[in-house]
Amino acid sequence: MSSNDNPTTVSDETTVRKAAEWVGFFDEGIPSQLYTQWRKQVHREIQNFNYYGPEEAGSNKWEFFCEWAAGQPTMASRGQLAYQNEAIRKHIRILCDDVAKKARGS
Repeated sequence: MSSNDNPTTVSDETTVRKAAEWVGFFDEGIPSQLYTQWRKQVHREIQNFNYYGPEEAGSNKWEFFCEWAAGQPTMASRGQLAYQNEAIRKHIRILCDDVAKKARGS
């Protein structure tokens, strides 16, 4: 069984894709490689800090980390500029949680 056959994996991938769209990674004029570069940058920082999500970091530290991730030059401009919007924060958190989950296994 491949990971694509697992309904949970497909659902997670769909959720992450929608979150990336929501924060603007796939908007017109955004370089196609920007999302990959952002994920790599966030992945490195997760490994540097050695906490892989809110369970290890604590809610306050993880929220601070997600805010840091939103402010990176590799973040789509909508995610950077509208971070105070609750929906944008929620979707950036989804992306950070996904990177952390995958970083744990690497």
